Amino acid sequence: MCACSLPPTLVSATSVARTSAAEGSSSFTFDGTTSDLAQQLHDRYAAGDEVDELALEAVPDAVQSRLHSLSTNFEELPGLLQRAVLWDSGFAVTSDDRAMQVWTLDNRTMADIAISVEKFNASG
Repeated sequence: MCACSLPPTLVSATSVARTSAAEGSSSFTFDGTTSDLAQQLHDRYAAGDEVDELALEAVPDAVQSRLHSLSTNFEELPGLLQRAVLWDSGFAVTSDDRAMQVWTLDNRTMADIAISVEKFNASG
C-alpha cells in the first residue's frame, strides 16, 4: 500500500471542515451522502479496497505538475488514488481512456458538483 497523501487544490467549505478517514474521521461515511468523489475514492483506498490502475492515453499536464511537486508520478499511484487525483484536479475519464477537463459553474468545486442521495430523493 502506498503512503501517498495528496492535498486537494479544489477545496470546498465542507471538505475543509472534514478530515480524511485515514486521519480517523468519524464524520465521513462512504454511503452516497456526499458528493465529494475524491474523498470517497481516497477513503476506499484507506480501507484497503483496490481497482485496476488506469491506462490513460495521456495524463493531463496539471495532474503531472501536481504530482511532480510531491515527488511522485501518476503511474506510481494505486488505481483508486489515480481516480481521486484526476477528479480532484478537475478531470473525468472517458470510456476510451482519455482524461477530459470538467468545467463547473458558479465557482463550484469538483467536490460540490454531484448531489447527495438525500438531495436526489428529496427532489421528487
